[in-house]
Amino acid sequence: MWHGGDLDLLLVDLPPGTERFATLCELVPDLHGVVMVTIPAAVSHLVVRKALTLAQEVLRVPLIGLVENMTAYVCPECNTPRPAVSPAARSRAGGAGARPRAF
Repeated sequence: MWHGGDLDLLLVDLPPGTERFATLCELVPDLHGVVMVTIPAAVSHLVVRKALTLAQEVLRVPLIGLVENMTAYVCPECNTPRPAVSPAARSRAGGAGARPRAF
């Protein structure tokens, strides 16, 4: 149980997977939603999908947002967005060359 007073927002950075999420829900039982973060790799998408399923279907915590980190960067010389990981590298890292399916 959380005994630190009223909060407007609590951010917790958890490692990949679902093991610690259930513990967090026990410590903070009134979660109003989660924001999931992934990277452009199929393995990461799979892990986030599993965590999202646990959050929504088992623990009944809604998804507030989904962030795909490391998708692009802005070139400091020309100010143009560029992919952070090339499609070929995405493919080698787990077949995530295409955009992920909707979560």
